[in-house]
Order: sequence, then structure tokens, then C-alpha cells
Amino acid sequence: MILTITLNPCLDTTIITNDFKLNSTNKYYTKVENLGGKGINVSSALKNIGIDSKCITLNFSDDDFISKELYNRDLEYKLITVEGTLRNNIKIFDNNTKQMTEINQLTIIDDKSIIDGIISKIQEEIKKLSKDDILVLSGSVPNGFTSDIYAKLIKYAKKQNVFVCLDTSGNLLKEGIKEKPNMIKPNKDELQQILNKDLNSIDEILSELEKLNNFGIDYVCLSMGEDGAIMYSNNGVYIANSLNVDVKALQGAGDSFIAGFCKELKTNNDYLILKSAIACATGTVVQEGTILCSKEDYLKYFDRVEIINIG
Repeated sequence: MILTITLNPCLDTTIITNDFKLNSTNKYYTKVENLGGKGINVSSALKNIGIDSKCITLNFSDDDFISKELYNRDLEYKLITVEGTLRNNIKIFDNNTKQMTEINQLTIIDDKSIIDGIISKIQEEIKKLSKDDILVLSGSVPNGFTSDIYAKLIKYAKKQNVFVCLDTSGNLLKEGIKEKPNMIKPNKDELQQILNKDLNSIDEILSELEKLNNFGIDYVCLSMGEDGAIMYSNNGVYIANSLNVDVKALQGAGDSFIAGFCKELKTNNDYLILKSAIACATGTVVQEGTILCSKEDYLKYFDRVEIINIG
């Protein structure tokens, strides 16, 4: 079983332009709207490449949009219903520069009793997991949750020897690392932020990844965008270069990386794990808007990914 948690779902509106300019009038040729949220994306990408999972997400009582979308995606899911309105995140992707500007709406849950109830329901689901299962904690959380929310859930899951993937940023990542999740996937900026220092060379990067691995994180994956990814594991250090493809969007690539990682985790073969992660992420960036990797593209790119063991 792979269980994904989404505490901050959203409606993702992706606008695709050819020449985005600040302080100017911009025109666009495509707008794509989809249900988003990092855990939902992971479950959706897993389904696309042939792996079942269970998705737990907050749901807002004034709208059945989330339940309809998850049903249409043929996902197993559990909704935790709260009062409020689904947030709307705006993504502006410039097709010329391959850069994306994000404007994300905040969600606020300021009632501690509601937050405690949400955590309790998530723990009930985690309690059903065993050592053969994977828990994916990813994304932001509504304002009102403390920054150690993921740390608490990691600690709870690891009592049952569940493999935990943590994909978040800022204080949520910094606090979560303290409970030694089995896998983390920051990008360079996110890593520099939690370390509070710049990393100016590959040697400096590898030194910090080694420290995190030695601390007790089995897989430290560093996403480097167009430069590929580094995976520092208990078995070695691996670099995967990105594939030369026509990038049409960036949203969901990191979530697809997690999906591909989880798909091959039980092989215990680091080459296959990283190949799978890169293939799934690549299959997503070639899609417009927030469309995620298809199984056809996953298999096509899997054969093209090259992994180098550097230590």
C-alpha cells in the first residue's frame, strides 16, 4: 500500500504564454484547470503508470469538486471534510523561457479542535500500514497547522516501520528531517534554505547530502531541474542527467518523481529507483498545464534515462 496525504488541495489554473512580461498586458493561448495538491498528484501519477495507492485529502463542505475528480481518476481515497473553500492557485508558464510564475492562495484553519481532529483521522489511516507500506507526506499545509505537523506524522508512522517519503519545504522540511524520514526530495534552493547557506559547488552539495544520509535518511534526492538529479543512498551516490525533451510545463514534475521512486522502491535497486523517478518526472514536463505522466511516456523515457554511480 502507498498512502499519500494532501493537507492543502487546490484548483490549479495554469496559463501558458509565449512571452510573459511583468508590469505589462499579457496574452495567453491556453488555460488548463485541474485538481491539484502534491499528494493528489503523486497518487494520480502512480495510477497513470499502473500502481494503485490511497489518497487522503482535506475536502471542503461547500463543494463536491474534489470527490468527483478523485472518482473520475479512479483513485481510492478518503476525504476529511472541513468548512471552507477550495483554494485556487495560478500558474503562469512562459513557453519561451521555460519558467513558471506561481501565485498560490492561502488556506486558513484556525480552530485547534478541527486540526486535532484532522490529525487523529490521518493517524487512524497510518495505523493500518505496516513495514511493507509507503507513506507520502508532501506539500504545504493550511495556516493554523504547526510546522512540526509532518514530524509528528513521521514519528507516528516509523513506530510501525513504515517507509516515509517527505516532500515539502521551509520549516516543514526542517522540522520533518528531525524525525528521520526514509526519503526526502528538496531542490537546491530548498536545501540551501533549510541549511541557511549557499552551496556553490558539487562538492559542497555532496557534503551536505552525505550529512543528511549519515543522520539517518536512507534516500536523499536532490532535484536539479534541467541538470537532472542526485540521489545519495545507503548504497551509493547516483547522478541522473535530465533528458533532452520539449518542456511544456513544470507543475507536477516533483510529484511525478516521487511516484516513479515509489514504483521501484521494493526492487532495492538504486539504478531502477532513480531511473523510474526521472522517467516519470520527464513524462510530466512534456505535457501542457498540470497533466501528469502517461504510462506510454513513462516506459519510453525509462529506457532513455542514464544513471552514473559516482561513489
